[in-house]
This record gives sequence, structure tokens and C-alpha cells, in this order.
Amino acid sequence: MPSKRTVAGNYLFFCIAMGGALPFLAPYFKEVIHVSNRMLGVLLMIRPAVALAAQPFWSYMADVKWGRARISVFLAAASAALFPLMVATRSVWVIAVLTAVWAFFYTPINALSDSLAFDYLGHRRRMHFSTLRIYASLGYLAGVAGMGAVYQKAGLLWMFPVFSAGMAVSALYLGRLRSRPHVPAQRTARAFRSLFSNRNVIFFMVAVLITEISNQMGYFYLSVYARSLGASYSQVGLLWAAATGAEMVTMLFMPKIIARFGVQKVLFAGMAAVALRWGLFGVVHTWQQLIPVQLIQVLTIPFVYVGAVTFMDMESSADIRFTAQAFYSTVIICSGMIVGSLAGGEISQKAGYPMVYILSGILAVAACLIVSLFVKEPAARVPSRQLF
Repeated sequence: MPSKRTVAGNYLFFCIAMGGALPFLAPYFKEVIHVSNRMLGVLLMIRPAVALAAQPFWSYMADVKWGRARISVFLAAASAALFPLMVATRSVWVIAVLTAVWAFFYTPINALSDSLAFDYLGHRRRMHFSTLRIYASLGYLAGVAGMGAVYQKAGLLWMFPVFSAGMAVSALYLGRLRSRPHVPAQRTARAFRSLFSNRNVIFFMVAVLITEISNQMGYFYLSVYARSLGASYSQVGLLWAAATGAEMVTMLFMPKIIARFGVQKVLFAGMAAVALRWGLFGVVHTWQQLIPVQLIQVLTIPFVYVGAVTFMDMESSADIRFTAQAFYSTVIICSGMIVGSLAGGEISQKAGYPMVYILSGILAVAACLIVSLFVKEPAARVPSRQLF
């Protein structure tokens, strides 16, 4: 069982690494490697595409074979070592291969971190997930805000050692974990069949997939869109930091919000906020106008992400908790990333960045309709009196 310090420390430094690198990858590919918007979409698609193959493999190894302790440390250390290799070349196709190799080890870490947080909280306190996930928001805020200013003066190449340093510290925290007993593969298969024969889970996944396509179209092109509107690297970091700071406020209150309104209503409100946010992105004229729109993330990430992982945890048995979260991260989030990156690249190439955001808002409206009509509150909801 992980300790709170282990879970929080892993979240903090993992997300410092993420915030210091991933928002700046698109500008790096555009401005240093000089790729087209269409090719940018292909490069951004590689990470989630590799995850579709990598995540099931590592999930099986964590739940059935090696255990989480050895897997988590190995993945964090490998991703820290592999990411800087991209600096050695300007060849787009070599970078594509290196990105794929790095992504094979990096992509499972977020799902693993979330499952460890739920393990620490246990069944009775699982709606307090956001109070741990706030350390991830804090790390991401430090990464995007602090590193944006650094890259403005020192250049984008510094994001590679920043990422490696953050992941190395994350690996040290993960090294404190003890492996859980392995789950027999046959029992895992039975639990999965039960989970995915659940009509409520199927409609939930459809709605969240549409939302993630909308979100990923927005997130992948946010930095280059802001740059096209005249923002510097430090100002791009400010935009990301404003959104992350806003979400941290809501994270503090998510246990009470979910206990009061339930997961289904939280998901609906979050998806409605996603539609509003990206729709407004499509009609701005300066990068400064993006700042108040970014504050809508006070509802988007806390409500959609926390609501979704809580929904999966409630609908999953203890035997497959990590594997179920990993499946959600793989099939839903990564599929959304693949479609969003490719669609955003194609749309921006032909119609410009504003059209990317207008279509993103329309997709999120469709997701709202599905949640309101077909998704019900998970049967395993814990009564609010047990949470506090």
C-alpha cells in the first residue's frame, strides 16, 4: 500500500516533467524542426497511437506478472533516459521513431499513478481522489509557468533535461512502493467481461471519447495557436498556468461536489464547460483574450477527468482496478488524442486554427447529450455520510 507522501511526490514530479515538456513539443516541432501543420498532427498522434499497444502490455505485466513496484520505477527511469535522444537529430522520421520508443515506456505512468492513488484512498475514501490529484495540478503549474519563462530566454532545447530530471525524481518516489499480490489472469478476464457488458459503462465511454477528441484537438494546438496570435514562450506558459491554477481551486472541493451531485451530473457539467471553452477559443482575435477563457478549466479538468476516473473506479472490481484505469486511459484518452491530433492537423491546414476550436465545441455538445440521456450514476456510489 503506498503512503500519501509517495503518491503525492510521484504526482508532483511526474507532472513537473509533463508540464515542462509536453505543452512545448508542438512549438518545438513547428519552429525548430519546421514541420507543416499536417505533419505536426502526425507527430502528435504517435504518442497515443503507441499507447494503444503499450498500455495493455504493461497493464498485464503490472497486474499479473511483475507487480507495480518494479514496473513503475522501470517505466519512469526509461522514459527519463529516452526523451532527450530527440535532441540528437533534425530528421522528422528519426524523431518519429524516437517518439514512438519513448512513448512505449512513458504512456502507462499516468494510469499507474491514478490507480496507486485509489489504492491509497481505499473504497470508503475514493471520492477524495481530487485532493491527491491536486499535487499533479501543482506540478503541472510549476512546469508550464516556470519553464515557459526559461525557454523564452534559453531556448526550447532545455525542455529535454527538465523532463528527464522530473521523471528521475518521480522514479525515486515510486521506488518506495511494495508490489501487491499478483492477480490470476483468468480472474482478471472474468472481471473485464463483467465490466464491459455493462451498458452504463459503454455509453459513458462513448461520451468521454467524444469529449476527449474535442479536448485533444484543443490542447494539442493551443500552444501553436497562441504563438500564431503573437504570444511568446513565456506567455504560452502563462496561458497553460492560468488554466492549471483555475483547476486547482475546484480540485479542493471535488469530494463534496461529487458527494452532493453525483458523478453523472459532474460529468455533464464538465462536458458543457468543454463546449463553452473551445467554442470561445474559435472567436478570439488576440492571445490575451485566451486568458479568461482558459479559466473555464475550473470546471473542465476537475469535472471531466476526476469524474471519469471515479466512474471507472466505482464500476471496476478490485482485481482489475489498475487495468481498468489503464484501459480507460488507452482506449478513451489515447483514441481521443489520435483522432484529435490528426483531425486538428488536417482542419488547421485547410481552414485555420479557429475552425479547429469551433468544431471542438460542437463535439463536446454531442457528448453532453449522450451523458444526459444514456449515462446513469454508478451503482457503487458511496453514500456521502461515509466520505467525511
